[in-house]
Amino acid sequence: MTKKVLILGIDGASPEKVKKLISEGRMPNLEKISKQGSQSTLLTTHASQSPVAWSSFSTGLNPGKHGLYDFITRDPNSLSLQLGLNREEIGTGGQSVYKAIQKGKPFWETLSENNVKAFSLFIPVTFPAKEWSGRLVCGMGTPDLRGTQGVPTLFTTRNIEKQDAVIIENKEQVSSTLSGPRESTIPISFKFFSDKVSIKVADNNFELSEGEWSDWQKVSFNLESGEREGVVRFKLLHAGAEKEVYCSPIMISPFNPFTPISHPTRLSKELAEKVGVYKNNSFESDVHGLKEELINEQTYLEDMYYTLESRVKVLEHELEREWQFGCIDLFLVDRAQHMFMRFVDEKHPYHEPNSIYTGEIDKAYEKIDEAIGRISEKLPKDTLLFVISDHGFGSYRYSVDINKILHKAGLLSYKSDGSSMYDIDWSNTKAFACGFSGIYLNLEGREANGIVNEEEAEELKQKIKQVLFSFVWRESKVFEDVKFKEEIYSGDISNFPELIPYYAYGFRASKATALGGLGCEQAVSENMNKWSGDHIGPGSPSKWAGIIHCNQKLNLDNANIMDLAPTVLEYFGVKPEDGQFDGKSLV
Repeated sequence: MTKKVLILGIDGASPEKVKKLISEGRMPNLEKISKQGSQSTLLTTHASQSPVAWSSFSTGLNPGKHGLYDFITRDPNSLSLQLGLNREEIGTGGQSVYKAIQKGKPFWETLSENNVKAFSLFIPVTFPAKEWSGRLVCGMGTPDLRGTQGVPTLFTTRNIEKQDAVIIENKEQVSSTLSGPRESTIPISFKFFSDKVSIKVADNNFELSEGEWSDWQKVSFNLESGEREGVVRFKLLHAGAEKEVYCSPIMISPFNPFTPISHPTRLSKELAEKVGVYKNNSFESDVHGLKEELINEQTYLEDMYYTLESRVKVLEHELEREWQFGCIDLFLVDRAQHMFMRFVDEKHPYHEPNSIYTGEIDKAYEKIDEAIGRISEKLPKDTLLFVISDHGFGSYRYSVDINKILHKAGLLSYKSDGSSMYDIDWSNTKAFACGFSGIYLNLEGREANGIVNEEEAEELKQKIKQVLFSFVWRESKVFEDVKFKEEIYSGDISNFPELIPYYAYGFRASKATALGGLGCEQAVSENMNKWSGDHIGPGSPSKWAGIIHCNQKLNLDNANIMDLAPTVLEYFGVKPEDGQFDGKSLV
């Protein structure tokens, strides 16, 4: 009998939440898998961010060896901020060329080299798609057509100051433009009626009733490097006294992608034609639209559940083909918890009691369990099935400005208002933070304007550690621990941050910190954004552990997300090279 292994990634599934819902009989399909086999917590990476953890899943390596340790990093030579997922370069002719930065080989490539038929769906940090002998659909890290990670547009008659809102005249017929990549635009027009709208964009003409979504529309933008095709859909939010039309982030067209979003390249078109257009943006559900209050919770939920259904259909299509190994990441509960935690956390400063959305997180877990059952029914009887998550989840109540703390300690200086890292006065700065996971020293020989020598560095690290340990807000400690990078990572970590703070529950690095700047007047501020749940802390990896459930009896004690790669290879009889993995086999 041909061996088969399927790994279902449930991004952000919390062990505590899963345990509670199983005990209440609300996740019967996952409970069945656990009773049939085994289950445990799954240790995650530091930081417990999706691209970092899933990179350790796919390569079996710790972040020091695969090279990803934060969503946002800095280039020590140019002192510019970079997205820690991939790199965009402008090639000859002005076209965008994306390059992977993840080191190490995903284990499904090793499987395929050993004649195991494999597929990978929506796993983070797989963009741009590489050539190999299996089938792959890219996941988090895939930009939208404009090069962002998923930014929509709202056409509205309201006079609101939002970067992604286009103010239109309150008339029956309105002409405007839809923005595309590199400041390109195409015309778009609306004809409003009392309860509907007629829209013309590119070669598409269609009508929408209030509350209705359009089908996906093909749109093309002319750039110097050539035509760039995307797909987009619309929803009529209001058609009365106020007029509002929501335009989703413009996705790279699966029918004619300008950059590889799948392998083989034709796979994206095949899937779109056979199962329908699936979401391929990095932030596949429109978290940006809800965070910026361009849409409300109901519209967000419609988009979120559409995303789940379309991705499950992609998986079902692949299961009907010949295969031996497959994996997929489904983001539903992660997205629900990010945006709806404030409805269930009574200690959250933005808590809304007795809301109609209070039960949405539990509902998301139940929907995922339904998907698990639906998928399980399609698997051959002896398939080895894992259900895992890359990290757990918590409430994001307070934002911490690390750079404000360093500034007050006399270790960081700014030339102007300190809105970002570009304002830092490097000649008077010994340490700074950017990204979400750590503090860098302004080292000589590494940073472009470094002033801290090797002898001073050790004493400086101890000083910063003491500054953080002694920092208290409202009589509570903000930092549970502070680690040096050598205590956490192994490999080439020369460009990694020197200090890794572990935050107390409810605290997280602020947006200003992520950009290397100062935030509010106080070092800690209440989080009054709808992005109210999080997991990036950062904190102890054991406290942010995910789940691992398996339908066979395995010893899952101290299971780590790095263990899946050597486990699957051993199950298929593929012997790894000495030192190839930091993880261990669970088989």
